Amino acid sequence: MVLSLAATPGLLAALAFESAELTLAPKPGEEEIRGGFRFKNTGDAPVRITKVHSGCLCTVPETPAEAVPPGGEGSLPILYKPGQRTGRQETVLHVETSDGARHALRLVVDLPVRVSFAPRLLLFRGGERESRTATVTFPGDSQTELLGVTVAGAEFEIVGRPALEQGTLKLELRFAGDAAATARATARIRTRDSAGAEHTDVLYLRHTP
Repeated sequence: MVLSLAATPGLLAALAFESAELTLAPKPGEEEIRGGFRFKNTGDAPVRITKVHSGCLCTVPETPAEAVPPGGEGSLPILYKPGQRTGRQETVLHVETSDGARHALRLVVDLPVRVSFAPRLLLFRGGERESRTATVTFPGDSQTELLGVTVAGAEFEIVGRPALEQGTLKLELRFAGDAAATARATARIRTRDSAGAEHTDVLYLRHTP
């Protein structure tokens, strides 16, 4: 009995994650994305996740309430809310366990690109009055509807009537202000996607003497 009691404090808990990185690839339009980091208790004593901290408010980890017995397996659930984010997103989660260990887990989310510009900035110089064109593409949704285009700044004007065809908008603008003045403005593009959500995207305009 004495030997048994003496050995008890020496039991070790060891939570091992299958991978320190989790990659999620959601579909276009998903507002909530769920995943999980798989783990196993490789020690000989129960262990519990005590704290999980995320560096981004878009990532909501759920701390499991139950202790993991020796040899037991489980998952650290993750809820990711992309909002208006697009493209590759990364965040690090810091996990603490009851055995005093700390783990750094990386969450990678490859979000579909909702809109792309070529180029994002239209630059005009001096007294040139030639129009310049930006191509705005909505690669994930060919059913995007154009609601309107407005220019904030009297020095620039839209040429023709913008139209969105098969997910692509050719937006042509020209400088109509003082050739000796520096000017900055934006063209705001309002659209509605196939899910009914409305968006406003910005093209930047600049003139230098």
